[in-house]
Amino acid sequence: MNLPSQAEIAKALYGAWRLARFDARGLEYFDRTLDGFWKSFFAAAIAAPAHFGLLVLAGGDSPVMIGGLFGLMREASIYVISWLAFPLVMVYVTRYLDREERYFDYIVPYNWAGVLQIAAFLLVSALAVGGVIPEDLAGFVTMAAFAAILVYQWYIARTGLGIATGAAIAVVFFDMVVGLMVRLLGQSVAF
Repeated sequence: MNLPSQAEIAKALYGAWRLARFDARGLEYFDRTLDGFWKSFFAAAIAAPAHFGLLVLAGGDSPVMIGGLFGLMREASIYVISWLAFPLVMVYVTRYLDREERYFDYIVPYNWAGVLQIAAFLLVSALAVGGVIPEDLAGFVTMAAFAAILVYQWYIARTGLGIATGAAIAVVFFDMVVGLMVRLLGQSVAF
C-alpha cells in the first residue's frame, strides 16, 4: 500500500466536507476500494496533532499531563487502537446488517471524516480556553459541537451503508460504545 497523494487527501477531505453538508454526492470523492480503505487510515496521522493538541488544552486533567512520557505512550496506544477497533468491529456489523458490500462505502468516509471532527473539537476547545467563547457558554458550545458531530456520523452511516435512520443511529451509538470501551481499557493498563 502506498500513502495517499496530496490530491487524494484533498479529494477525500472535500468529500468529507460535502457529507458534512448532507450532500450524498460527497461519497463520489472517496476511493472506496481496498486500496482506498487502507489509505483512509492516513487520516489518523493527519488528525493526530489535533488530538494531542486537545490533550494539551485539557491541561492538568489530561492523561499526558498526569502521566508524562508513560501517559503519552498510553494515549498514543489508545489513539491507534481506537482508529482500528471500530472498523474491525464494523466488519461483523455490516454482515449482521446484510451490508457487507457497502463496508468500504462507509468506513472510508468515516475515517476521513475523523479529520474534520477532531478539527472542530480543537477549534471549539481553543476558542473556549482562549476566552473567545465566554466561560458560561463553553459547555453549551462544546455539547452543540458534539451533537453536530453525532448527526454527521449518523449521516455518514445512513448514506455510506444505505440503511434506515434507526439502524444508522444504532451504528453511531455502537461507535461510541466501542470508543468508550477502548478508552476505559486503555486507561486501566499500567505501563
